[in-house]
Amino acid sequence: MPQPVKYNRVVQVGTQRKSTPHLIDVKKEIVDKGLLGKVGHVEMCCYYHMRANGNPPVQPVPEFLDYEMWTDPAPMRPYDGIPHKRWWRTFMEYGNGIMGDMCIHMFDTVRWMLDLGWPKQISSEGGIYIQKDGKSNISDTQTAVFEYDDLNCVWQHRSWGNPADPNIPGPSLFMGTKAYLREVPCRPILFPTARATQYTTMYYTRKKNIRRIW
Repeated sequence: MPQPVKYNRVVQVGTQRKSTPHLIDVKKEIVDKGLLGKVGHVEMCCYYHMRANGNPPVQPVPEFLDYEMWTDPAPMRPYDGIPHKRWWRTFMEYGNGIMGDMCIHMFDTVRWMLDLGWPKQISSEGGIYIQKDGKSNISDTQTAVFEYDDLNCVWQHRSWGNPADPNIPGPSLFMGTKAYLREVPCRPILFPTARATQYTTMYYTRKKNIRRIW
């Protein structure tokens, strides 16, 4: 990438959450210090209704858009509206579905938090179980398991229905022997296990990244 050097610019490419100040603090102050104990299970989920699923009609390509250039090298779909207004994300021709939209960010955070390498094995299943009335061909329901020694990281998404907690539709849960951590982009919370004698509740505020209540 010669352009940043030529124009004296700094370019950062990443998966978002490693630059989040309070998550950096959570890793340092909670995970790395062993407050969770041994982590034996992680759950990641996304219940946002982010799967566009309409039935727009085929229409002429507008003059301002070079649709062939936009599509290449993907398979050419009949033009049915401006694809780069979120519509492209709902087709496997252009992306990887919600796994590629959301799981990539959350699983990357889990690997970073726990200093994990690549999983030994990955398995996944899912499909279009509910939202069958539109053109979208990405799964509306999917589960994936990322397997490590003594640890499984489990992903699940649904683009229909309600989350168990309507205020937190996309958390990651770190299950440890001393405590479990519920991590979300705006509010990490640490809960004790039944045998824990001391614990910390943590949440994010704009004035101070992390506040502790003992």
